[in-house]
Amino acid sequence: MAFVPAAPAALRSSSLHGTSVCAAPPPAVASGRIPLRAAADRARGKAASRGGRSSRKPRAVDAPTFIKDLKGRTLWSIRRATPDDVPAMQRLSGDVALPTALLSSLVEAKSRVCLVAEAPVVVGGESATQTGGGASRAMARPTERKVAVPTADTVAAAAAQGGDSGADASESKTVSSGSKGGSQSQDRVVGAAVVDVSMAVRPGGGGLCKVGNLISVFVDDRLEAAASSDGAAAVSVKKVLGLAALRVMKLAGVELVTTEKKVDSPEVAYLMSLGYTEGERTSKGGKRLVQLSYNLVASSPDPGKKIFD
Repeated sequence: MAFVPAAPAALRSSSLHGTSVCAAPPPAVASGRIPLRAAADRARGKAASRGGRSSRKPRAVDAPTFIKDLKGRTLWSIRRATPDDVPAMQRLSGDVALPTALLSSLVEAKSRVCLVAEAPVVVGGESATQTGGGASRAMARPTERKVAVPTADTVAAAAAQGGDSGADASESKTVSSGSKGGSQSQDRVVGAAVVDVSMAVRPGGGGLCKVGNLISVFVDDRLEAAASSDGAAAVSVKKVLGLAALRVMKLAGVELVTTEKKVDSPEVAYLMSLGYTEGERTSKGGKRLVQLSYNLVASSPDPGKKIFD
């Protein structure tokens, strides 16, 4: 007679009672180890016992930290504005925003005299004062560049051609990482100078000449505060940007820059600090106005900062 091995006792016992073999309890967990599901349940239970509050403070996602060089000077630069900068320029202008069509026409003018100030900033993660040596390397080598947002016309044209519309682009998109620890560095438009250049009759006769108008200068308050706290290297970003606008107008062949402001406007003191000369005062519509001018033939404004294309 053939030998038939006897079934294990556990199997015989469960078969006699009509229970499934699979119903046997799982093997005991090795000492010191907690299953993944149990660990998750335990973590949820602790969070519930605290009223759903986490002990870790939320990290600021988009709080910019302006980067300083090794000498402690805030890093920022000036360049000529492009049509892609119009949304950022409008954002900076706030309550006195110019119409989009007008601002676009000024930026796209042949003379290209509108300017923007751009600064590398650390967004998210730890601030530059908290990251030690990694921050020093980021200060010395800001590697991020802003990628312009495609316009509606560009998106429509790309979609018609079956290409990538880039609809998921953001106002400031990170191209490559310039720091560690979850933070990102990127160049951001933080200032703008809106300028207009036109032709007019030269004062005193003698044909036509180019005249300019420094319409407005806008600077992010946080950049102004950072640059003004640089100790011996402290500067006024708004003043430097205004002088740069006068400089590019002179390079474009502008002979005279003129404007008209309210007598009690704070812009009068600002323009006078740039070198404007106060002229005739008049009254229009119950408002006291003052004429201000800057002679670019007799003067050569120097912002002390390179202007990039």
